[in-house]
Amino acid sequence: MYNYILKNRCVMDIYLKLETPLHVGAESELTRKPIVRLKVNGKYLPVIPAESIKGSLRNLAGKLAKTMEFSNPIVNDAVKYHDKDKHEGENIRKYSSEAEAQIKEIFSEEQIEELSLDDKLEYYFSLNCPICRLFGGRGVSAKINFFDAYPLVNEERKTPKIAAYTSTSIDRNLGVALEGRLYSIEFIEPSKLLRFNLKAIAENIEPGSNESMVLARLIDCILLDGFTLGGVKSKGFGLMRIDEKNSKIKIANLILPPRSLDEIKDNVLKILMKNEKCIEYDLREFTKWLTTHR
Repeated sequence: MYNYILKNRCVMDIYLKLETPLHVGAESELTRKPIVRLKVNGKYLPVIPAESIKGSLRNLAGKLAKTMEFSNPIVNDAVKYHDKDKHEGENIRKYSSEAEAQIKEIFSEEQIEELSLDDKLEYYFSLNCPICRLFGGRGVSAKINFFDAYPLVNEERKTPKIAAYTSTSIDRNLGVALEGRLYSIEFIEPSKLLRFNLKAIAENIEPGSNESMVLARLIDCILLDGFTLGGVKSKGFGLMRIDEKNSKIKIANLILPPRSLDEIKDNVLKILMKNEKCIEYDLREFTKWLTTHR
């Protein structure tokens, strides 16, 4: 069984801007589709849920990973077989013996007896899949965790403007408009000053590892083209870009093993990002760090 040891921590302070209107929906209310709001300092503000961000980025990372070549054939096949957070393929069972061997290193005999071959294969591929290692998978904790993104509101930046448009409901079976069936969709209007602050924490990111290479490719892609999330994409909604100038990454490399009380204190301060030895990068510097082979 594996013991978790924290080796490093990356705190990402990212600022997002809307290129097009954004609709991330809450529970529908009959003919109205509201956006997600949360109460912040006494005001209800539109927020972008962490799960929406993670889902969008995971999907994009999966597509990018399939265009990459990895040195380990098992990793290449894990990415090849990765499909919507699980692994499927015609030749997947050729790894049965390898899966059995790796599973024995993780689970007890009693636990293994309860696992089907498909379960063992899924665990095996998740452990070797850089997409799952980065975002989480069957039996694998995510190395990166996202938090809800909130709009910056101050004297300069006002509360985001919310608008709505009305459309006709569509019969999904016939593909025709339903006469008299109208519904409205709320959305956040883009503006020059509007920024959403997204925070994410990544742990045990090893430069040059397969998951680090995927993360670097993901960041490079977003810096170039942005990414989409939310609903109503068919009407051009949901294009987000990063405010590169104001986005920063802080990295804390821990002293392992700490050999004195001072080193223990240093590690605690690093974890809290309150140590002057923490390294601060912009996003492009961070991708260079990610792709450095050690």
